Amino acid sequence: MYSATINAYFSWCVHLLQDMSAWMGISYQELNVWVFVVIHPLITLLLAYWIIRLRRQLKGPKGNRRKSPEVIRLEPPAIQMP
Repeated sequence: MYSATINAYFSWCVHLLQDMSAWMGISYQELNVWVFVVIHPLITLLLAYWIIRLRRQLKGPKGNRRKSPEVIRLEPPAIQMP
């Protein structure tokens, strides 16, 4: 059942790419190269850059960054016997 769902989804995606390539006036293979060799890697690189930038913003200015995390040790409360 799972493979039938995957096959149906794959078939739908192929038909979508074929329809888009016909609409754009290019071949299916050319559209495949544009989508999976050019556009997808660019989006991945842009998202990675964005994540790195946001992480740096969360850390604050370089002077305020800690070199190692500070560990706080808590002692358990003393148990008093009656």
